[in-house]
Amino acid sequence: MKMEEVRETKKKLKVGLAVRLTLMALFPVVLLVIVLSAYAQSILRTNMKNEVQNGLKSAAIALCGAYSDIPGEFSEDAEGQIVKGDMLISGDCDMVDYLKEYTGVEATLFYGDTRIVTSLKNGSERNIGTKAEEAVIAEVIQNGNDYFDDDIEINGEKYYGYYTTLKASDGSVVGMIFTGKPQAEVENLISSESLKIVSIAVVIVIIAAVVAVIIAFLPLPL
Repeated sequence: MKMEEVRETKKKLKVGLAVRLTLMALFPVVLLVIVLSAYAQSILRTNMKNEVQNGLKSAAIALCGAYSDIPGEFSEDAEGQIVKGDMLISGDCDMVDYLKEYTGVEATLFYGDTRIVTSLKNGSERNIGTKAEEAVIAEVIQNGNDYFDDDIEINGEKYYGYYTTLKASDGSVVGMIFTGKPQAEVENLISSESLKIVSIAVVIVIIAAVVAVIIAFLPLPL
């Protein structure tokens, strides 16, 4: 074999060795990035769901407080309308519309298990007069507990929803307050943030690959 062919063969062997070394160096880096990325996305999803829940809870408590500040007790008048003291409550959606306008949160006031005030609409009609789900009624109206779910269906659309009790001055439960956000809106936000994590992970892998290649092909000192 000629010297030139020997040198060419050695060169190819060195390149092959460099490639193998590069791949061996990259494998644990890629594996680590994948694991950390998956973990970060899991933590992100959990934290964002908790953040949504806490935001809906705060909005529900604030709205409940606003209605509680109206003087008098909840009652049904002779025409079947719900009033609180001298103020008509049934159909007066100013407060829930205000909440939706400034926070993006849908809101509903239930008297008993029935919606009498809501920002939720089915087409152009508000969902007034419709009932809550049985599981919600049992937990909130009957047991007096708050209730949160990330899979509540209203008018065929999924919501993250929070329910809290609406009470009379004697502490008895007379209804409940609902606040919610469309599930798709929350999931889109989570997906957007997850994409940022994946993008950062890809950049890290690319940088690691470039560094590994440079190091692998550096000429060894004599």
